[in-house]
Amino acid sequence: MDDRTRDACAARKNAAQFSGFDPRELIGKPYAEHGRGPDGYDCIGVVMDVYRRELAVDLPDPKPGADGIELFSSLWDEVEPPVQRFDVIHLRMCGQGCVAVVLDGRLALTASRHCNVFLAKIAILLRVPGAKIYRFRFEDWNS
Repeated sequence: MDDRTRDACAARKNAAQFSGFDPRELIGKPYAEHGRGPDGYDCIGVVMDVYRRELAVDLPDPKPGADGIELFSSLWDEVEPPVQRFDVIHLRMCGQGCVAVVLDGRLALTASRHCNVFLAKIAILLRVPGAKIYRFRFEDWNS
C-alpha cells in the first residue's frame, strides 16, 4: 500500500472508531438480489458494507440493474497490479458484472447467487478477460 493511501486509510479507520469488524464474518451469508445486508448480500452490497464498516465510507448505491461499474465514479482510479487492501476488482462473468473487495494480496470478498458471500483468489479473478482493478481516492472523500 502506498504511503498516501495508507495514511488516508488510517485516518478513515480512526474516524470510524474501528470496532473490530472482520470482513470474513460475511462469508457464507446468503446471496440476495440488491442485498445490502445484514441478512443477504449481492457483490455490490459486500463492497459497500466493507467500506462502511471498515472505513466509514458510505459508497453511493448504484441503480438496480447496474453491473457495479457505477461505483467507479470520479473518486476511483483504475490501477495496475499489484492490488492493495480495499481495492475493488470489477469483472464480467456469465454476462453479468461482478465486483470483489480486496482483503489482502491473495484474497478478495464477493458474492454470487451460486456461492453466497465467499472468498475468491485474486489471481483467478484477474485472469478473467477484461478484469479491472480500481482504487478509491480516500483523500478526495468527504462523507
